[in-house]
Amino acid sequence: MKKTIYAVLFLFLFALPVSAVEEERTIFHGSISAGYRVVDENSDNKARFLEYYNLDDDAVGALALSLQRGAWYVDLEALDIGLDDQAYRLGLTNYGNFEAAFFYKEFTHSLSLDAFAPYTGVGGSDLQLLTTGSPADFDYEVERKEFGGEATFSFGTPFYLSLGLQRRQEDGLKPLGSGSYWFNLELPEPVDYTTDDLSLVIGYRGATIQAAIKGYWSEFDNADEYLTRPLDGAVVTLPPDNDYGKIAADMSWRGLPLDSMLAARFSYARLESNLSLRDLGLAASPELYRTSFDGDITYTKASVALTSRPLKNFDTRIYFSFLDKDNDSTPISSAHAESIFDFKEKIAGFDLGWQPFKHTSFTTGYEYRDVDRNNQLDAKQSRDHTVFIELKNQSLDFLVAKLRYKHLERDSDFTLSNSGADPVTDGEEWIKRYIRRFDVTDKSMDEIRLALEFYPRENFDLGLTYTYLFNDYDETEIGLTEDLRHEVYTDFVWRAAAAIRVSGFAGYEMTSADSRQRQFGVGESADIDAPTGSAFNWKQESKADFWTCGLSLDWKNMIDKLSLNLSWQYQNSDGEINFSSPAGDLTDISHSDDYDLQKLQLKLSYALRSNTEVTLGYMFEKYDGDDLQFADYEAFRADGEVFGSYLTGAYFDDDYRANIAYLMLSYNF
Repeated sequence: MKKTIYAVLFLFLFALPVSAVEEERTIFHGSISAGYRVVDENSDNKARFLEYYNLDDDAVGALALSLQRGAWYVDLEALDIGLDDQAYRLGLTNYGNFEAAFFYKEFTHSLSLDAFAPYTGVGGSDLQLLTTGSPADFDYEVERKEFGGEATFSFGTPFYLSLGLQRRQEDGLKPLGSGSYWFNLELPEPVDYTTDDLSLVIGYRGATIQAAIKGYWSEFDNADEYLTRPLDGAVVTLPPDNDYGKIAADMSWRGLPLDSMLAARFSYARLESNLSLRDLGLAASPELYRTSFDGDITYTKASVALTSRPLKNFDTRIYFSFLDKDNDSTPISSAHAESIFDFKEKIAGFDLGWQPFKHTSFTTGYEYRDVDRNNQLDAKQSRDHTVFIELKNQSLDFLVAKLRYKHLERDSDFTLSNSGADPVTDGEEWIKRYIRRFDVTDKSMDEIRLALEFYPRENFDLGLTYTYLFNDYDETEIGLTEDLRHEVYTDFVWRAAAAIRVSGFAGYEMTSADSRQRQFGVGESADIDAPTGSAFNWKQESKADFWTCGLSLDWKNMIDKLSLNLSWQYQNSDGEINFSSPAGDLTDISHSDDYDLQKLQLKLSYALRSNTEVTLGYMFEKYDGDDLQFADYEAFRADGEVFGSYLTGAYFDDDYRANIAYLMLSYNF
């Protein structure tokens, strides 16, 4: 039935513009490009280089066509025709009456290549340990295809109707970590997803009032709902089939007294799924008290905002929003019933803007946020108070300056201060007295942002921004205690001549985060104020420095009809983690997400004729990664062992060097 509905709707959308075309003069133009690409790539695992693109030796081509006949416009665009990352789009437009677009695109998301499978049944739901022979090679890749369309009908009135359809198909394998205390497994999880989306909008666009009612429906199907784990035969559930629906209404009303505008929005969304172990042919484990489960989550959201200008140089904004997440999903067990999470959020605030002088403006505001959580005992409720102030000045012809400061204070209700009866015999509960989760606990935040724009000459622009952000979790004794960030970025554009443009950028980011933890074992104290020889508090400091810069040169008609485009970009990330403890036996990590990335691109274009151009291009990319978690990591099989680690080599050795050259011929008509 669903396929029949899709077919009828698409036939209707295609047939309408054809029957409505008037017999008028036709204007036709476009461009065609064709060429060949050569790739020289050196790596053990080129997935990072190929992550979202097909970059092999191959013919390449693109097509863009535009047709106008009377009031109708037809646009066709095709990219990378026939390749694994091809894309097509067809647009049909009659301005003020009808507009439609249809698309098809596909690409392969390469996660990790040349992995080894110490299992049989790769690609299916039943994995077993490989007992004889050598592991087979396979790739962690997900092929993705998307197609659909959207049409809007207005027929020259303020009312309009929009309809959208889309299908997304994903097929392949991705890594899944699983196991227990005794063994670790890296499993090839099968991906066989289909997602169908339908959207409908009924709206009105008036001179002062705009309103719309929107509906959205999505159905997700997974052909593989579980995976049998080797060694112990446990069942790992995979993303279940689910349905998502949403209805929303929004309205804006301009031209109110005091030059005001009122905007309001309401939405209701529901996500549903179900899983039956009996239908899957699986038996329930002793921990489960039923064999069928339903997922049922709803979101209700409403917001309203009023902006006004009571005086010529004074404007205001008042806003309020409410969000309610309700989770009525089936508990897996009696213990799980106490951890089903939902919450209510209320936000209210105001902004005030004042322009006392022609080139100077001042803005300030306050926001209150209240969150009431269910089944999160460490922070049942929290309240955020945020204030900001911003100054902007452009009194100098060559300088625009903007300074913004924001401060947040969060107050959370912590209810676990008396957890545990004894720090030794009941240590797992006692330690909860000190643990705070950084996303909900008390904190103070200060943020400063400075932005400068310089225009020293008519042909030269320079920008500079600096951001400082500091979070202090002042009540946290075990967990993240503070984090700090500095960001500096600058960019420039130099129009050296009418045909020469030079631009560049540079940036630096520094982040650091401090945390405290408690080490204790069975029969040892969890009290952070009672250090002993083998039970103690320890600290962790994580740091990261990130550098990036780039330059580009555009030179049109450098020599006769020859134009040059040259660009270079560099990135460097340097992270480290340092530990300190009374025992002094913790080893620092000097390589944490370290990498170097360089990109160079050169393009020479020569105009053979006014409508014909030949392009010779070259690209170079180099990536070097160094992260301790992947040091000496490779595919591994514990031969002859009942328990052990079985690894496939996912994400092994992401380093690569690549040289890409291409020759393209383009014709415009």
